[in-house]
Parts: sequence; C-alpha cells; structure tokens
Amino acid sequence: MNVKISQLPTWTGTSADPRWFVMNNQGETTTYKYSGYTSGLLNGTGTDSIQSASFLTNLGTTASTQSAIAIGDGAEATSQYSIAIGYRAYNTNRDGNREGYITIGHQAQSVQYGVSVGYNSSVLGADAISIGTAAVTAGNGAVSIGKNSHSYSTAGVAIGNAAGESSNNFGIVIGTSNNNNDYGVSIGYGNTNNHNDSVVIGKNITSEYTATTHTTSLNVSKILSVDTVTASGVSGAVDFDLSQGSQFQTTLSGNSSVNFINWREGQILSWWVYNDGTNTISAMTISGGGSVYCQGGSLPNPTNNGYSYYTGTIYNGNLILLEHLNFQAV
Repeated sequence: MNVKISQLPTWTGTSADPRWFVMNNQGETTTYKYSGYTSGLLNGTGTDSIQSASFLTNLGTTASTQSAIAIGDGAEATSQYSIAIGYRAYNTNRDGNREGYITIGHQAQSVQYGVSVGYNSSVLGADAISIGTAAVTAGNGAVSIGKNSHSYSTAGVAIGNAAGESSNNFGIVIGTSNNNNDYGVSIGYGNTNNHNDSVVIGKNITSEYTATTHTTSLNVSKILSVDTVTASGVSGAVDFDLSQGSQFQTTLSGNSSVNFINWREGQILSWWVYNDGTNTISAMTISGGGSVYCQGGSLPNPTNNGYSYYTGTIYNGNLILLEHLNFQAV
C-alpha cells in the first residue's frame, strides 16, 4: 500500500512497535510497514561507550566510563577503556579506578590492564592474564593459562591443567605441577618445587635443595662440564665448602687439616692437590656428618712437590675418599 508521506503518523511507540520504511523508487516515494526492534547495542552512560540494550538483560548492563564496552546480562565496564563481555563479567574492585581491563566469560573478573578469559576466570593483580575455566592470577604481571591453574606470585607463570604457582616472585610452572618458592621452575606432572632458585623436571618429583635442578634421569649426548673451585696458599685448618661445587683444585703451602662442610648426601667429589713442598694433611673431618674413610684407614699423604688426585662420595653422611698419587707430566 502506498501512502503519502504527509499522511504517515508520528511514531511515539516502543522499540517493538510497527515502523514505516520510506524509500525513493525511481522518482516515486514508496512506503512499507514493518515491525522491528532497535539494535541490541546502545550507547552507555560513559563517553563513547557501548552496552547491551536493556530489553536483552534481566540484571541490566553498565558501561559507565570513557570508551567502555559491556555486553551480557549483568556485565559491568566501570573503568575507562575497559571491556566486560559475558554474564556478570566485571571489574574485581568495582571502584572505577582500574582502567583498561578486559574480562570475557561467565562471571569473569579482572583489574587494571588485566585480561581474564574463561568461565569464572579471575585476574586479581594488575597487568596479569588468566585464560581458562577458573584460572586465577593474583600477582602483578602474572600469567595463568589452563583450567584451574593459578599464579599467585609477581610475574609468575602457570600453564596447564591445575598448574599451581604459589611463590612470591617469578616462579614458572608448566604442566600439572606446583612451585612454592621464588624463582623456581616446575615442569611436568605431579612435581612439587619447595626450594628457591630450583628446577624440577619430570613426574612426581619433589625438590630437595636450593638452586638445584632435580630430575629422575639425565642423559648428556656430548659434553658435561663443571666449574673448578680453586684455592692457593692453603695451610693450617681449612674448611672446604662443598656447596661451591664438586671439583676442587688446591695448592698446599703448609701443613693442613681439612674439614668438609655444606655437603649433600650422594654428592660426588673430585679434588686435585698440588703439594708445594713436603707438606702433610694431619686431619680430615666432615662437619655435621660421620667420618672420612680412606684406604687402609690412613690419612692422605699428598705427593711431595707434585700432584695428587682424590675422588670421593658422600654416603650416609660419611665421605668415602680414594687417593691417587704421584701424577707427573709426560
């Protein structure tokens, strides 16, 4: 039916009421009657903001700040430049002062410059990322990816199903494992790292020492090298700190007694001794352990004006020491 524009009624109804569509059809004005709704997205109350239309939600939607976007029943974008998409997705603090967050998912939550994606995912620290069902980050700059993963430390990383990073600073977990100490790394299944600066790789391994890599077996295809701890001018009572390494080189400049400290059970020791004269070793002890065992029950007798080589193992708190004498250049 064609109707003159002058005869069209003034529309004052709701978004669901009938509308008139008017077009120019080859010089003739044509009108059509149809029923439609307004867009599902409307301007929010913040400048340049967007939010879901009220007729699409039960709880309402809030985009109340500069350039905010809120889409979904109960979604809240209450800080400027923030995005909230999903049922009750929101800013964790709800104080309007945590700008630039992105939260996507059912009851996902985030704070300043954080990104939270997934069902019940949470970002509780600034500049952090949580991706996955119930993934949680609590430390600033942390990353948590995977269902039920969590990263609580500053700049910590947790990747994997139920990966748990619970230190204070810079821990890393990859796989279904846990790290509980600063600067620790845990990779694999069922591992637990309880020591600072340590690494655990494998399955169902628990760390035992600080600043140590723990694994079940290790195959080195080409070269394995270690640093040598050196000491010159050694005489009198001397402490050998076995936490400093496993290979030592010593120059005896006088008669000495040796006490081994800070050892580990199962540690392997190699020790080169150059005797600059006819100096002797009058006593050997192992601090906090048992005894030093030498062949025949005799103290080491370093080669005069030459090299001697000692190898040993810590076993049940005792040092088992083998002596190799009279090394000469060829």
